[in-house]
Amino acid sequence: MSIVDALRGNPLFQGLSEELLAQVSQLASRRSFRRGDTVLALGAPSSHVYLLLSGMVLLRLPGKQQDYSTIISTVTEGELFGISPLLGSTRYTSTATSEKSSEVIAIDAKPFAELIRSGKLPGYEIMRHVAEMYFRRYVEVLRLYRIW
Repeated sequence: MSIVDALRGNPLFQGLSEELLAQVSQLASRRSFRRGDTVLALGAPSSHVYLLLSGMVLLRLPGKQQDYSTIISTVTEGELFGISPLLGSTRYTSTATSEKSSEVIAIDAKPFAELIRSGKLPGYEIMRHVAEMYFRRYVEVLRLYRIW
């Protein structure tokens, strides 16, 4: 499956013209990860936004002990992660590890954000989707700590 086909099949990108799908695909590459691989690390420069095509990715926050971390969310097929650069963060705010063999589309965040700001991409829909994901993950953390 091509990057354009994968984007076309994702609800976030459905409805984009073929021209816009091609523009986004030019900013993207496919990457594969084995179980246990780090996709992105807390505090690393935020350079890409990821779309999970297959597999499973866990988002983690570090604990006080170096080897301890808390799983704050499970990313499933079709979901975005590593989305902090779309909100202006220069660093990733969690660590993402592949729970099983996974394939992702990595989208270069800076030109992707520029396409959104330019009005060429449906900015409201994309940012609504990003906000919904952040809120869902926030609620997951509240439930994890039995606050919600």
